Amino acid sequence: MRTRDTDDGETGYTELATNARAAESGDGATLESALSIAEARLDESTKALAESIELNAFLESVLNASNDCIKVLSPSGELVFMNGGGRAVMEVDDFESLRGCPWIGFWEGESRSDAEAALEAARQGRTGHFVGPCKTAKGTDKFWDVTVTLVPASDRRDAHFLSISRDITVQHLLEVKQELIARESAHRVKNILSVVQAVAMQTLADAPGLSDYASRLQSLSEAQDLLLRSTAGTVSLKELVETSLRPICNMRCEIEGEEVRLDAEQGLALSMAVHELATNAIKYGALSNGTGSVRVDWSVSGTRLIFRWTESGGPVVAQPIVDGFGTKVMTRNLESHFGGVVTRQFHRDGLRLVLSADL
Repeated sequence: MRTRDTDDGETGYTELATNARAAESGDGATLESALSIAEARLDESTKALAESIELNAFLESVLNASNDCIKVLSPSGELVFMNGGGRAVMEVDDFESLRGCPWIGFWEGESRSDAEAALEAARQGRTGHFVGPCKTAKGTDKFWDVTVTLVPASDRRDAHFLSISRDITVQHLLEVKQELIARESAHRVKNILSVVQAVAMQTLADAPGLSDYASRLQSLSEAQDLLLRSTAGTVSLKELVETSLRPICNMRCEIEGEEVRLDAEQGLALSMAVHELATNAIKYGALSNGTGSVRVDWSVSGTRLIFRWTESGGPVVAQPIVDGFGTKVMTRNLESHFGGVVTRQFHRDGLRLVLSADL
């Protein structure tokens, strides 16, 4: 006779009694054998139970050792479990007061929409992720990096969710501070450029080449504006080219290329280069007549950027014997800040410049 196993070893005693009754009509050896079998099975059951308890205790200690807030949510999104480390970082003294509360309800403003989207993504079998602010149980402002995943179950409708929130408050505050410093620095640089331009215009009003000098300063100022508006400290290559050429080319410039982000130094170098190329095109190249045009395009293969400036329809051009100051500075800046190579070809109807560099 066999009965359903239980955690307290009841099976061993049941089999013992059954085997003992079966052995009443036999000799003592049969009874002793039955007792030995029952004791062995009882020992196995007790050992398995002890190992299970020990494993559960170990897993709980592992969860509690984490500084992340690890939560289990019910299929409908209510809070079911929170690890000890999570209760500490969330300043929760009494978890029972929070058990059963909707997890979404802990988030406010845009973060609530992000949390709903993350939960829905997990429900669809994907990993939900977002970052956002959420107060602790005692009202302390904190910033979190959150992932939500589905815990597999035989019936998907009964599947729970695992939510892991990492406290990134210190990192977030540092990033905010760095962004403020960067924006303030960029703003001051822009102001300095304006002052230098004004002083130059007043002091050297009749000096040759002053307009070119002022124009270069203006180009730098516009590039700084783009970087100042960027929250990531980078600038769009396409937006940079469009801004640099807008007052010069009008409908005679064609711009084409995929989205590429440049860092601050690359952005300033390219802005100055485009301005220099456009100025030369107006003076000597394709934009110096009524029929010429300029095409600016770029492509990325892997990490390799190929940037092209192509003039066509202009007067016959030839390679100069000596490069001008602006051309030398442009080439040096591009190769230095991009870590690439600049090549120039002087075709009959216009200049071809190519920058090849790894991003």
